[in-house]
Order: sequence, then C-alpha cells, then structure tokens
Amino acid sequence: MTSQPAPHAATTPTSAGPEGGIAAPWSLTIDEVLGKLEVNRTNGLSSAEAAARLKKYGPNALPEPEPESFLRRLWGQITGDAVVRLLLIGGIVSLLLGDYLEGAAILLMLVIMALFGLWQEGQANDAARSLRQADTPSKAVIRDGQRVEILITDLVPGDIVCLKSGDLAPADGRVLTSVSGEKNTAKLTGESMPVELSLEPIHASTVVNEQTNMLHRGDGLTAGNASMVACAELWNSDIQALRSFCSVF
Repeated sequence: MTSQPAPHAATTPTSAGPEGGIAAPWSLTIDEVLGKLEVNRTNGLSSAEAAARLKKYGPNALPEPEPESFLRRLWGQITGDAVVRLLLIGGIVSLLLGDYLEGAAILLMLVIMALFGLWQEGQANDAARSLRQADTPSKAVIRDGQRVEILITDLVPGDIVCLKSGDLAPADGRVLTSVSGEKNTAKLTGESMPVELSLEPIHASTVVNEQTNMLHRGDGLTAGNASMVACAELWNSDIQALRSFCSVF
C-alpha cells in the first residue's frame, strides 16, 4: 500500500507542537523523520540523550483532570438535561405556589435520578481507568544499540519502539519497519477494521484514519510485528488533542 510522497508546504498540518514532536511525520521519508529527531536507526538514542529529553519534555503521560466535588457533580446531573431542568423548575414553582407535597416529590425524584446518574458515571470512569491500565506499563525500545525495556512514562521523542501483535502504541510514531503489520485505530477514529501498515510517505493533508505509515497512541497492533520512532509524547498526541476537544462539550 504505497502513496505518493507529499510536497513540503508551509501549511503542513502538525501531529505535535514545536516541542516534543515534529510536523506531519507521515509526509516525510523515514530518513527525514530520523534526521529531524536526531536519532540513529540502528543504535537508537543514547541513555544520556534520552535522559536529557525526558528532563526537557517531561514524562510521557496524560495530565489527569482535577476531580470535581460531589456537590458539583450532583448539580451537573440535575442541570445537565433539558427535561430534568424543566422538572426542577416545575418542582420549585410547586413549592412557591404552596403545593409542598408535589414539589417535594418532584425534587426527591430528581435527587434519586441524579444519584443514579452519579453511580453510572462512576462505573464508566472505572471502566475507562481499567482500559487505560490494560496496556503493559513498559515497552521495548532501542537505546545505546541494545533492546531494553523502559516504562512508557520514560518514552521520549526519538525513541525507537519495537512492537509485536497485541501491543498498543505508547505514543504517536512514524512506522519504520513492518512485517505483515496491521493496526486497529478504533480508539482514535472509531474504525473497527484493521489497517495494513505502510512505510512510504503520504500527502501532508491526509486525515488520521488514512495515515497508514503512522501508529497513534492507543492504536493496537493486531497482526505481525513493527517498529516505530516516537514523534510526539502522549501529552502532545492526537488522542490527547481529541480528549481535550471532547472535554469542551
């Protein structure tokens, strides 16, 4: 699966910001990506360089959101739906008009509904936490010419990561090698069908679900083996951008 190399345009979209990654690595050849990241394909990063980059860019981890108070979450459940807001207004109006029994019944029903919603929210958060912890906490990388296991949080831009079938990509990375490699991008794109990995550069404007020469954080390798060079840390990855976008709503 080979696409045409892309021209290098000033309006090239980016997978990462100016720190912790490079612009549109899918549109570059493998040698260009390695050159921009200043990493040797055979030896990987040196331990000293990896330590310096970790100090500069910080750990490869998503910032955890500040937990909301119980009362704030309860209020969010009560006011988060238009129908529930109408019921709340109706209950308050009933109380103001002296119909205390009806008003109290409506407000009690709303509180019970809100508590049930909080329980469901807690179950969903626990499930999401389990999914985040499903991947192994370490990955095999090439450093100082040796294959070593490091914690995912210690991964830095320029690390060459070795992946086997069943592994999840620990960061956004440009595919370097693939032996019958296929990926699943459901976490990021919602597409459930596996996609065959490729090595050739593609156009800079190619959308995420068609970037076959990239592995994005959370993509699962469903078949074969592959290696990638980390181009963006988790905090600066496409999955984090999606998470930040969704948190606005």
